[in-house]
Amino acid sequence: MSADPSKVPNHSTKDIRTKVEVVAPQVTRFQESPTLGSRNLASAPIITREEFCDLSYPSSVGPNIVKALDEASIRVRFEFFRLASHYQYPLRELDLERVRGFEDYWNLWNYFKNSASLTSVPPPTKIDHRAWEAAGEGSAEVSLRGKLEFNSEGEDPPMRLCLDSLRTGKSCRFLRSHGAHNFVYISVPNIANTAKRETLIVPRFRKWLKEDKTFLGRKWAVMYTKKKDRKPGQFELGAEKKGLLVILYAIENEQGQSMKKPATRSACQASSIDEVVNWFLPLEKNAQLPHCKAYSRLALGLSKSVPTVTFRPSQIREIPDILADGSAESTEFMEEGEELKERFDLSKPEVMNDGCSVLSPAAAQRISKHLGLNGRSPSVYQGRMGCWKGLWAVAKGGSDSDIWIQVTPSQKKFEQHDDDHDDQKRDPFRTTFDVVNFSKPATPAKLSPTLIPILIDRKVAEEDLHCLFRSAIERERDCLLEAAQSPYELYRWLHATSPTPDEVAGDTEGSHLGSMPRFRATVALQLLEQKFLPNQLPYLAKVIQDLMDEYLQQYATHLRPCVGLSTNLFAVADPMGCLRPGEVHLMLSETFFDNQPGYFGSMLFNTNAIISRPPALRASDVQKVRIVVKPELSHLIDVLVFPTKGVFPLAKRLQNGDYDGDTYWVFWDPRLVDRFKNKASPPGLPDPTSLGMTVDERKLSSMTSYANEAKVRPFLHANFDKQSQDHALGLCTKAYEKLVYTTGTLDSEGVEYLANLHDLLVDAPKLGYSYTTKRFFPSLKQMTGLNYKELQTPVLEKIKNGGEIDKALVPRRSATDRLLLDTVQPAVNEVQMRMRNLWQPEAEHDEALCRPFWTARSQSDQRQDREVDQLKERIERLRETWTQGFRQNGKSSNDSFTHIDRCYGEFQNIAPTTDAWSEQQRVDSEISGAPTQWDLLKASTVYRLYPDDAFTFRMAGTELGFLKAWSTGGACTISQSFRNSLKLKRQKGGWT
Repeated sequence: MSADPSKVPNHSTKDIRTKVEVVAPQVTRFQESPTLGSRNLASAPIITREEFCDLSYPSSVGPNIVKALDEASIRVRFEFFRLASHYQYPLRELDLERVRGFEDYWNLWNYFKNSASLTSVPPPTKIDHRAWEAAGEGSAEVSLRGKLEFNSEGEDPPMRLCLDSLRTGKSCRFLRSHGAHNFVYISVPNIANTAKRETLIVPRFRKWLKEDKTFLGRKWAVMYTKKKDRKPGQFELGAEKKGLLVILYAIENEQGQSMKKPATRSACQASSIDEVVNWFLPLEKNAQLPHCKAYSRLALGLSKSVPTVTFRPSQIREIPDILADGSAESTEFMEEGEELKERFDLSKPEVMNDGCSVLSPAAAQRISKHLGLNGRSPSVYQGRMGCWKGLWAVAKGGSDSDIWIQVTPSQKKFEQHDDDHDDQKRDPFRTTFDVVNFSKPATPAKLSPTLIPILIDRKVAEEDLHCLFRSAIERERDCLLEAAQSPYELYRWLHATSPTPDEVAGDTEGSHLGSMPRFRATVALQLLEQKFLPNQLPYLAKVIQDLMDEYLQQYATHLRPCVGLSTNLFAVADPMGCLRPGEVHLMLSETFFDNQPGYFGSMLFNTNAIISRPPALRASDVQKVRIVVKPELSHLIDVLVFPTKGVFPLAKRLQNGDYDGDTYWVFWDPRLVDRFKNKASPPGLPDPTSLGMTVDERKLSSMTSYANEAKVRPFLHANFDKQSQDHALGLCTKAYEKLVYTTGTLDSEGVEYLANLHDLLVDAPKLGYSYTTKRFFPSLKQMTGLNYKELQTPVLEKIKNGGEIDKALVPRRSATDRLLLDTVQPAVNEVQMRMRNLWQPEAEHDEALCRPFWTARSQSDQRQDREVDQLKERIERLRETWTQGFRQNGKSSNDSFTHIDRCYGEFQNIAPTTDAWSEQQRVDSEISGAPTQWDLLKASTVYRLYPDDAFTFRMAGTELGFLKAWSTGGACTISQSFRNSLKLKRQKGGWT
């Protein structure tokens, strides 16, 4: 059985979209094509060496088509650009009447599908009809998105724009208030990944960020850019934030006019970037705010969120923060001889509830209703409202009609508009409570490998860690064996453990490769839905076994086991003041268990636990506490409650955390916790200038002008430059990991230096810190006595990067090495061997899939027999093309996916050569969506020739699934959009 060439290991699937050409190669633009918009029908400028990215329509779109499109809606222009970029063929002329008809998506889709010479190009993903309709209604839940991709080496401009299909999702405050159609989100890859690109492309990119752009008939300006966030749970050291997100705002419409504010308050369109920024953050009232911090505050209006309750200013209660009271800190779990380093300063006490407050139960119920939680009110909500951000816990008690919310100075990020203090004048968009997240039932979590050296340093026995990892792998083995016994359990397992297309490559659920979904997990799910079984279909058995192999291999390459007695939770500060230092309150809604006898429970009264905030670096970033249950806090479920008494906030001890939405890992397995000893936290971070950083302390007032039109451009442009700078964070975390591995200790001057540097670099853009890689290397040598190249690379890092190692020859330099090589890899290999023997189906032909082929052969019709013979010959030739293509390209070639789609296009073009098939048999099935008899015959024939081959299902998987599902005594049809809404709940942390 041939392997599926679309197979990509899970640990590298995040790179699929950068490795694979997903649009046809860029064709040089016609010089006579217009720039865009009916007001600019002059010749477009010739591309120069200074241009970074061309945003005009593809060359296939002539000037008359552009002019006609200027009369269409933005959704039509956006989708037209996407489809034209995909097909890259000259298009027929359009009149205004036909363009207006494109508001019906089928008319637009069929225009491209039916154009001459396009039939050999596989179609792109269709837009979900709900997203198309929502975009037509101006919904803020449909955003315009795309990504920049590199052109071929030496081609100018160096980047091209590829648009994503419209889809629904969470919106943000800016989109809701100013119209989602006025913003475009563009994802930019890491353009400084080589020295050559850094020299040649980065300056052009920075210039491009500051220039106005013409795109889709409008004029746009960059409003915001930032480094892209990590995926949730991506906490390994050195997990650098790669690439940038660039957000454009439309400053002129199709007629070249400034965007005007409407008469109603239902939407607040602005005529310039200045008005957009000032609407959110009043410039004059915040003139003394550091400009870097002011820029970071714009992110609050761009956070994905769900709008819920609109509070009146009279319902918003401003209260003071809770300050340290000087109570003695707990030393119960401190290592012998260790002393606390924090000192109580009465003149400047620490804020003990930084970022959190409370709201009334009645307000919480209304928020819960807006979120569609069916009456269940979470204990805490992460939200944004006006100038405040953070976590809000539900207060205890209160009437059903008492609506209020408390806010604190630590939650206030800037000064708000004067109108928002008045119930009558307030802007409802700004006083609405926008929910970013909320507490959910706790689930088991993974143990980060960065914790292993800390646990060993804090007196945890290495053998106990080996037992923990063996236990975790045994639990995974049992779950896999259970899932393998039933297609329904197998379906649940695939849903719970496989990454979604969004997590893998930022793609849509409907993305296909040939006739099947692009991603193998989705392929397996679809085949199971159609009643294929792995013990009967070799192709399905191999797909699932490969997925299981890769899932287990995560233990051997990432060392992140899901441990039963742990979870990740939000944390809030004790609003009642009933917890003592060293105590935390925790009540769980679910029972946790491990496969060791006696280790289970949801009520953790008087249980010792360790808590950390990933990624933990210092030994003091993990703290041992006692879990208690306080009646005053019993209404707070599935959330950690930290004490507000003492000298220093517990959250701040844990990697400088706070309570505005950070999540904390809590672990209560006594095998490890009992031996753990706390280390004192450092008193604070050093001055950044002492580590060689430069600090930009300029105020917003010095970066904005009120004397000309470009009030905020200097302010924005200065921060664009900072966002595109390399702040050496990834290099610093890699160096920290290597230094700890090389020296075998967490307690050295060099380790402390890198930990301090890391903590300062995390928020460097927001705080105005600058620190480059050129400054880093000599400082590293000075502080550690070692050059970066002299630092040893951990074995785990070598394996994650695909390096080959000889386990017999590798020295076990650390506990992590011994865990990986002596316990985890042998245990994983044993489970993998057992799983590979689960299904050994023979390649027997499925009667249902062969029936159309046998039926055609049994008709005693010579013309039909000749047609079937010719069909077999054409499929066999295509199969040889398929095989030769992969021989030429190689398994890891960038062209593999393009080759599959090309073969699929040829397969689709195989049509009858005689009139043996009537018009009725070849009727277009576009409306019904069902395959024609000819389609089913092709599918049956390719299956009859190659029953266990990936080629078969990539060419005809859709039709074979149709045959199988309807052969089992009944099936039902369901729309893709409705199917997506029925997806099973995904299990966080792993399958347990």
